[in-house]
Amino acid sequence: RKFMTREERREALKDICQIVRVEGIDSFKILSALDNEDFSDFEDCLQDRCAESIEAEYIITRNVVDFAGSEVTAISPEDFFKVEFGIAL
Repeated sequence: RKFMTREERREALKDICQIVRVEGIDSFKILSALDNEDFSDFEDCLQDRCAESIEAEYIITRNVVDFAGSEVTAISPEDFFKVEFGIAL
């Protein structure tokens, strides 16, 4: 919000949706997240359930610590670019 107008944010999200897969949340994922005690944050656990269901390699997040109990490896955006592209940000 600080760096883009509403329209610019919408366009950026549209662009992102062209290059990433957006996974849906269903009742199975919700129930699985509710039963998972490895996460203190319900929304983080839902992200983990979605990432696992599509067999994602990584969850890219600025809060790697919040995903210590994740089935999918959590990685910072900076580390992702280093690992995948050899680019240091």
